[in-house]
Amino acid sequence: MDSKVIAAVAGAIGLVFVIIAFRPVDVSNIPKELICSTNADCVPEQSCHPTSCINTENVEYTDMFCTAECAPGTLDCGQGSCACVNHRCEVNWNE
Repeated sequence: MDSKVIAAVAGAIGLVFVIIAFRPVDVSNIPKELICSTNADCVPEQSCHPTSCINTENVEYTDMFCTAECAPGTLDCGQGSCACVNHRCEVNWNE
């Protein structure tokens, strides 16, 4: 193949990649408090024995005393963690 043809094909492939990689993501079906871009955007929603995750900008922790127990079905004691999955904060349960 001619080097100009190879360069043109490579350039076209690169352009398609850039368009796909940087296209806007539709988050209209995700509640505002759950929208995220990275795992760092997501934190436990509740102060004590959290069972869900929320965007860091929308968290409202209260000053309360929490027990040290590892309550089942919570993020306690590493049973789960918060993650950004398809631009939505979700619990990633460890099994």
